[in-house]
Amino acid sequence: MMNGMWRRLHSAWGWWLIVIAAVAAGILSAVSSLLPAVAAAVVVATGSAVAAVIVEHGKRSVENKTSLNHQMSKALFIDARGRLPLVRELDDPVLVGVHPAARRTSVDGDLETPPPFVWRDRSAELESAIRQSGFVLVVGESTAGKTRAAFEAIRARLPNHRFIRPRGRTAIPVLVTAVLRERRCVVWLDDLEQYLGTDGLTADLIALMIGDDRREVTVIATLRAQERARCRARSTAGDEPSVDEVARAAGQVLNLATEIRIDRRWSASELDRARAFANDDRIASALMNADRFGVAEYLAAAPQLLAEWRDAWAPNTHPRCAAIVAAAVDARRAGYHNPLPLEFFREVHGHYLAARGGARLRPETWDEAMRWALTPLHATSSLLVPDDEQKFLAFDYLHDAVDSEPDSPSIPNTTWQALIRIADPALAADIGWTAVERKQSEHATAAFQSALERGHALAAIGLAYVLSDEQFRHGAAAELLRETLAKITTGEIKLAGPAELLRLKARLAWHSVSAGVRAEFHIDHRTTERITHLIL
Repeated sequence: MMNGMWRRLHSAWGWWLIVIAAVAAGILSAVSSLLPAVAAAVVVATGSAVAAVIVEHGKRSVENKTSLNHQMSKALFIDARGRLPLVRELDDPVLVGVHPAARRTSVDGDLETPPPFVWRDRSAELESAIRQSGFVLVVGESTAGKTRAAFEAIRARLPNHRFIRPRGRTAIPVLVTAVLRERRCVVWLDDLEQYLGTDGLTADLIALMIGDDRREVTVIATLRAQERARCRARSTAGDEPSVDEVARAAGQVLNLATEIRIDRRWSASELDRARAFANDDRIASALMNADRFGVAEYLAAAPQLLAEWRDAWAPNTHPRCAAIVAAAVDARRAGYHNPLPLEFFREVHGHYLAARGGARLRPETWDEAMRWALTPLHATSSLLVPDDEQKFLAFDYLHDAVDSEPDSPSIPNTTWQALIRIADPALAADIGWTAVERKQSEHATAAFQSALERGHALAAIGLAYVLSDEQFRHGAAAELLRETLAKITTGEIKLAGPAELLRLKARLAWHSVSAGVRAEFHIDHRTTERITHLIL
């Protein structure tokens, strides 16, 4: 209660300063009428100057508070009243990322809430970890029930904590500011891969948010098992500079977490507990199919969605929609985890359609295709998931299913090229590392060059990797890094912090030695001071 009172007083401080200044000015005016003319003038002049300073400070405080609130409303999940909600005020798990299940109408005509939560085998361990650890990571396959288990755990253990959920990776600066203002909060990072990568979350930022014992901050994240495996493989490939820089940073974040695994296929004890809710026809149907699918998987209609997408290629059905969804799936396979604009789909979907037969498929119109892609099939999820800005993301189960196939198709060149064109510099660098992983050096080079040309310094490390490890041009890699450091010195390229400078110099040293070059990369003390000054 005291914490909430202090927050309200602190947020209104600017207005209090303005009121105090106005009251003080009135008092001084009254007092001055009792003084000789000269003294009164001095008192009024001095008081007015002080009042002006106080008012200006109050105005800046109000403006700063208004600006921060505006940033938060754009960057963070807020409730209908425009504030960060308490965990206990969240009653719909779909709002925090849980895949929707079919809704059903009760006997009195009201639309019922999602299916009841079935206690998972790891739920007790998860709740304990949330209370004891500052950073908890829930890992499992798509539609395993990770997000629902995490949501129910914070509702049980941290009901009076503020709930802070960022709206994508660009919201991280605002997220950190908001967390540091709270004494007690939950940071919710569903689908953690969306917040990792270039300019994403770092181990240092996680540590900063968690803070010390004087604050109660729990960071809880979910991550698909496929993404966890990729991060592990890429971040532990060795210590040489050829290791994926994005994956290395992601690995450092994951190493901080207490990890809890949730299985997609339910155990016998979990199925027994589910039978207690068999009066819910959705649970009953999922139990009937538990020999093939996990209960949460079936409730989200994930297998059905995958089948619907594949069936949509048939002539006279929804082949254009299937092509649009294929483009969205490949975008996620290429490392572009942000929602995509309609222009992307208009540009690239024709390639997928042509590869399957084009006009012979008798495709539907564009509007019909998008309508079907966004229709919740089986009253649950849709093939494309829209965000608040009317951009679209493929249902995550689909690209995991494609990548798990032994003969999964390669990502078309047109898709790589379109993604690189629309990606911001940080995302372009991420695409570059994904292209490296998929042995697509041409697209990796294009992505890194795009990021570097727009001032993303660390993209030079990726480009140098392609030059040296893919093309055996160690000298060219070293020269590229020298040129990048020179541009940093002149201010043409900005760095986010001194750590980036050290990483660039370390890579230059490694590539120089690999090329048989002596230590000509040394930067003297004066140059280092200039670079540090530019950074700060």
